[in-house]
Amino acid sequence: MVNLLDPLSNDQLLLLQTMAGPYLADGEWPIWDYVEGALARRDLDARELIRSLPRVGSQSAVGPSYGLAWFDRHGLADQDRPALTVAASYHLPELGTVLANPFLNVLRIMVELQVGAPSSPNQVSRPTITPALIKQTLPSISDSALKRLPEILLHEPPTRGGSYSHDPNDPLKWQRQLTRELLKYRNVQDIKTYIERVSSFMPSAVEPKDPVIIVNGLDLSTDTFLSIPEGVAASPPEGYVSSKLVVELEQKKSALWSVDKLIQLVKELNSNFRDDRWYSCHALLRAILDHTPPVFGCKTFDQVVSNHSWGRTDQKHLKRLQAFRNAADDVLHRQIRKSADVISLDDLPERAAVNAFLRECVDLL
Repeated sequence: MVNLLDPLSNDQLLLLQTMAGPYLADGEWPIWDYVEGALARRDLDARELIRSLPRVGSQSAVGPSYGLAWFDRHGLADQDRPALTVAASYHLPELGTVLANPFLNVLRIMVELQVGAPSSPNQVSRPTITPALIKQTLPSISDSALKRLPEILLHEPPTRGGSYSHDPNDPLKWQRQLTRELLKYRNVQDIKTYIERVSSFMPSAVEPKDPVIIVNGLDLSTDTFLSIPEGVAASPPEGYVSSKLVVELEQKKSALWSVDKLIQLVKELNSNFRDDRWYSCHALLRAILDHTPPVFGCKTFDQVVSNHSWGRTDQKHLKRLQAFRNAADDVLHRQIRKSADVISLDDLPERAAVNAFLRECVDLL
């Protein structure tokens, strides 16, 4: 049975230390290319190591789980920024002051809010947490810790559910809705107890009584929408294409290209992916690949793959997208037949490949 408290190997600890270094220095997780390069110089495979870290819950690429690191289990692109979780602080005590301690202090505040939340027989009421409210209760917490909290809360099981909204122009203006999941974490005072509590509620230990809705590893089953304050942008559930990339694309004002069609294609791809519409996803991704070569100074996607200067990992991703065109042809052009079709969402390229390609598109626009 997996135990997140078991000692790690020296190589696994080195991976955690490599990821934690930049975060301790400036509060931002390093890009995967940095981590992979640092480990490669020691003749270590970072991709293999991050997948070897202990994880409780689902061991596949989907389903609720929790481990020492949060990353896209479908694949990692050079520009991705995998993050360490609060549980990693148990093995790296230096993370305690910037990661585990602020989270556990805020967790206690959120539990108290949920316990004291008023209830009504006629309407749904959900308490919310804001930086201002945290500051009132915990005056010693720093602004830098408050700015980092939304990402930390997103990756921790007690706070994954509930809507989140923020002001993109002010990192200290955000709010997160609380859920009753927090009541399972009463009286958690230290990191060891927290890890044990999280592990006990993972599916391998206790099967959920109610249906669970999972989107890219996030439990949305308790999610209801907040009334969003004016001027505050709501973050949509993650889809096939990174929501951060979609926001960046919407903010692009290229002097050469109109991005309206590309934005709509990407949004429709995400929408259809969430709804399990695999034929539409195949067609839309094929349309995106055929629509964007001019951004790279090319006429065809094959030219994009062979002529553009890609990094080692991204070149592998682009080869997968190039091979995907055959599957897209199957969806678009195969005529009706007597036997059942076997195309599914699993035939789409891994998300990391698509995000790596669109990352480069956005950077070039």
